[in-house]
Amino acid sequence: MLRELCGQIAVDTLDDRLAKIPRFPGLKLFKNGLENIKRFTADEFRNMMKVFIFVIEGIIIKHHKESMNNNQAKRADESLVKVFYCWNNMYLYS
Repeated sequence: MLRELCGQIAVDTLDDRLAKIPRFPGLKLFKNGLENIKRFTADEFRNMMKVFIFVIEGIIIKHHKESMNNNQAKRADESLVKVFYCWNNMYLYS
């Protein structure tokens, strides 16, 4: 979705933000971004859920294509954040 709305620069920003997360006990770091997401374990997905909502916020607003206006970019960004917020809640309740 990021690549479609913003291009490769948004994906690179996402990976960069993941790589810049400081060390914290009990939190797995994603120094290589999400390049191995197909092989993530359940534990790695849980760790990703802890940080992803903060990592994803603002990327679409910052890097949206010229075909989108600022209001569309803001709505798309808010929708993406909401998807991850709901995903986290669903996971916590299950």
